[in-house]
Amino acid sequence: MNNQSIMQLIMRIGLCLLLVGALAHTNVQAQGTANIKESAQYKHWEEVYRLATYYSDGQERKTALLHLVALDPEDLSLKDSLSYLYFNFGQYAPALLIGLELLKVNPKNTNLLEMSAICYDNLGVKDKALEQYEKLYLINNNTFVLYRIAFLQLGLQRPLEAQTNVDILMKAAELETEKVVFPMSNGAQQEVVLKAAVQNLQGLIYYQTDEITKALESFTQALQTDNNFTLPQQNIALIRKEQKQKAAQEGQ
Repeated sequence: MNNQSIMQLIMRIGLCLLLVGALAHTNVQAQGTANIKESAQYKHWEEVYRLATYYSDGQERKTALLHLVALDPEDLSLKDSLSYLYFNFGQYAPALLIGLELLKVNPKNTNLLEMSAICYDNLGVKDKALEQYEKLYLINNNTFVLYRIAFLQLGLQRPLEAQTNVDILMKAAELETEKVVFPMSNGAQQEVVLKAAVQNLQGLIYYQTDEITKALESFTQALQTDNNFTLPQQNIALIRKEQKQKAAQEGQ
């Protein structure tokens, strides 16, 4: 047997040993996970979680899930449940941290991308929220996601990018049927058709670029689409107030 044949044989043996080692490690991991899930401690916290769910005790559900995650950190379904539990209770920071950890494993998970975007938004990290929404839009091409992108772009003082997306939105098939929910000053929520929301957003873009006449036209169009829509009413009132103040200053 020549030297080349010997080297090839050694390489094949080495590869076989690596495969055997990997399989053994996987089997050990699987056995370890099975043993953990059968342990008395794991069963205890499973029962705590079941009872907390039955009695609608959200805090104890979180506590139980934290213990289960600590006992079996390889079970990503536990972390997924914990992240959404934090999210539903408005605890955006821990929900985001777990969500980002899970996104490293599955970066195209649309639910996690949307959740992380909402978390970033509520935490005031608008640029990161925008990044997550942009990733999400590349996957699902969702009209509402594009609206959120345009809204965040405007908030980040990027009116030209926002305008490009508003132009796309105004041609969307869902413009007349999709609904958008807005919070109101009294703590209630108002649902309006997407077209009115986009028209209002168009008005805000014009306002930011100091095109006041066009801004008023867009806000008026939003009201014509939905005459109960509170935001364009407030925006028109604000502009009228500013115009009166400016006229008063000029008259002095």
